[in-house]
Amino acid sequence: GGDAVGHAVGDLIAKNIFGFSVWYFRYYIVFPHRDRVMKEMAIKNPAMVSAAIVPADRNSKKKVSSVTAPPVGTILVVEREPHIQRLIEYLTQDANVNVEFAFDNDQARRILDRCRLDQFSCVFINLSDALNM
Repeated sequence: GGDAVGHAVGDLIAKNIFGFSVWYFRYYIVFPHRDRVMKEMAIKNPAMVSAAIVPADRNSKKKVSSVTAPPVGTILVVEREPHIQRLIEYLTQDANVNVEFAFDNDQARRILDRCRLDQFSCVFINLSDALNM
C-alpha cells in the first residue's frame, strides 16, 4: 500500500524535476548561446538570409524557419557515463548544435589534437572526473 504510493509520488517528482532541468538547460543555456552565435554569423555573412527565422504571416506570432540553418556550433563534452551522454544529446538536439563526446580526458586530448581547437564553441568537462585526475 504505502510503498506503491511512495514510489508513485517519487516517480512523479523525479519526472517533473527532469522535465524542468531539460527546459532550463534548453531555454537558459543552449538557446541564448545559439541566438548569439547566429547573430555573430549573420553579421559576418549578411548573405545568410536563408537561415533567418521569419514570421509565418503577419497575424501569427509563431515563427517558422525558412530553411534549415547550418549547425550553430560544436561542443565537446567529456563525460564517461553513456546515459548522461544520451541526456546531453537529447537536450541539444533541438538547438541545432553538434555534440562530440569523449569518455575521459585522454580521449578528449586526442580529439583536440585531431581537430582545430577553434572548431569547438565550448568544452564541458565533468568536474568530478577532472578533480580525480
